[in-house]
Amino acid sequence: MATEEKPVDLEMLDNVFGREGRTDILSTFISHSAVLIPRIETAFEEKEISSVIDVAHQIKGMCASIYASDCSGRALAVEQLAKQSEPDWEKISGAYAILKRDFSDLLSYLKEVS
Repeated sequence: MATEEKPVDLEMLDNVFGREGRTDILSTFISHSAVLIPRIETAFEEKEISSVIDVAHQIKGMCASIYASDCSGRALAVEQLAKQSEPDWEKISGAYAILKRDFSDLLSYLKEVS
């Protein structure tokens, strides 16, 4: 992640929710997202494609709700790959590795600014 790039559009959050609302929504995001990575990890271990789709979809929506568009796009990529008629676990795993890294960076950033 380049230093100029921020994983969340804080200005947009402030415009939509106000400063206090931004703090609340980011706090909620952080607390609710704590369960998502362990859930998707388990889904990968068990090769449970429907759970991968479900959790990727949740991550996509949660990230979109806080204007974390890059991370939302990464989750969309995982979701779309998992929805293929013949899912390629290697491709899904590669996309998920990128999502996991970006999601971790996002959470670290949010903890700094919230």
